[in-house]
Amino acid sequence: MSWNYRVIRKTNTHTGTYFYQIHEVYYDDKLKVKSWSAKPMSPYGETPEEIKKDLTWMLLSCDKPILEEVVDNYIETLVEIKE
Repeated sequence: MSWNYRVIRKTNTHTGTYFYQIHEVYYDDKLKVKSWSAKPMSPYGETPEEIKKDLTWMLLSCDKPILEEVVDNYIETLVEIKE
């Protein structure tokens, strides 16, 4: 299984507006999304250099297609936004 950071668009249920967060997304052997972190990620490191490296990976996620959480029959999935 592999993973990376991805930007996920969500909808505020009270206002109907969008907001964006960075999550860890996990893939199966065929690179299909298997799961993602329930909470958005914050940079982490045991040293300042590790935090810089983590931030670099997060910034790279901004260059990938944005994903959106979709719920269908109580099943959550991530789909690529076609903009």
